[in-house]
Amino acid sequence: MKQFLLTILTALVCLCACDSSLPGGREEKEVRFIIDSGQVMEPVGKSVLGPAYRILNRVDILVYQKGDLRRLLSTTRDAGGASSLSVSTSLMVGETYDILVIANYPVLNPPATLQTALDTMVYRADGMSPMVELGVPMCAHKTVLVSKETSHVEISLSRLAAWLAMDIDRSGLQHGNVEIRSAKVCQMNTSCPLFSEGKAVSAADVCDGDLCTTGDIKLLNSGWEAFFYILENRQGTLLPGNADPDLKNPESLRAVGADPGLCTYLEVEAVYTDFTGTMIGEPVVARFYLGEDACTDFSVNRNWRYKVRLALTDDICFRTDWKMECSLADGRWLAFEEPSTGLSRGETKDIKLSTNLRGYRGDYSYEFSGNRKFFETSVDDNMGIFTVTARNTAYADSRLYIDVTSWDGKLSASHMVYIK
Repeated sequence: MKQFLLTILTALVCLCACDSSLPGGREEKEVRFIIDSGQVMEPVGKSVLGPAYRILNRVDILVYQKGDLRRLLSTTRDAGGASSLSVSTSLMVGETYDILVIANYPVLNPPATLQTALDTMVYRADGMSPMVELGVPMCAHKTVLVSKETSHVEISLSRLAAWLAMDIDRSGLQHGNVEIRSAKVCQMNTSCPLFSEGKAVSAADVCDGDLCTTGDIKLLNSGWEAFFYILENRQGTLLPGNADPDLKNPESLRAVGADPGLCTYLEVEAVYTDFTGTMIGEPVVARFYLGEDACTDFSVNRNWRYKVRLALTDDICFRTDWKMECSLADGRWLAFEEPSTGLSRGETKDIKLSTNLRGYRGDYSYEFSGNRKFFETSVDDNMGIFTVTARNTAYADSRLYIDVTSWDGKLSASHMVYIK
């Protein structure tokens, strides 16, 4: 009897031991989600966002199992935010979960199914205020199979906004200087799906975006970069085959049936002053569409870094197209005091140029023509004085012509020297 009872007990123990490893067995495990906002270069200027470009102020974690929502985990950081954080929860060993993480955009009504979440969750912002308040929106989708060894899951977030750095190249300015007054993003997309591509489709989908603060403008004028955060707007290649950056403009878009009002662009306003202080372009407005290249593409991609260099030359003052527009006040003058001068053979005279330009710095150029072999010439570029001597061999009808032209060709003056 004892032997029979012992046999039964042994069988029961074996049966129980086998039972925990059966498919019907349920074992939970504590899993820690480690959320990181990703590595982003520390900019000197941070636009209107301040340090919010990398901060996690609020994170919502939606846990889906077999396509259905199982739980919503939310956490906030009130004291200045953080660039990473962790949240723990219990998950079933052997089960596969889809984890959706949304940062800096509160999830108030989480979708009941995974597919609905992927299809319908959209970040909407009419301007920069939500980003200034909460930070740059970020998200991630990760599928996790929980094993007994799973202790944590690392999730790196993707920003819904692109990060654009702009600087000014002044090396082409030979006759004046440019002071930047403002810089802003125009026609930013306002409606960006969290888990699919964002693209403006109507005029209601765009608004003014990020802009430079007063401090950023000072840095920009001192040779530093300015930074902008721009929501994704994937308009794509709209001008295939175009090889001229100047043709990346609204007129070209209309010509191919595209809507220029849906494409994001940067607008920079400045003042140009030449070295005389009398030719002033105010304002000079530069506009250029963003994209993956300078000629054909108009997409702004999420989580991308863009580098834009605005190369300025002195002739910006004379452009009046959409990409470069200027209101010019030109107070320069250029003229000889007399139209002509008569010289006797062997006689020398100084011919004065009346101008507020300076030849030594290239404000104007000059050229001698005519019977040059009968005249000796020298020029004082600092004072604008042309010294001419008539040689003793000069004929009575010998002529020397002095032609002066401003660097831009807008002003000119001529003088004739003849033999008396």
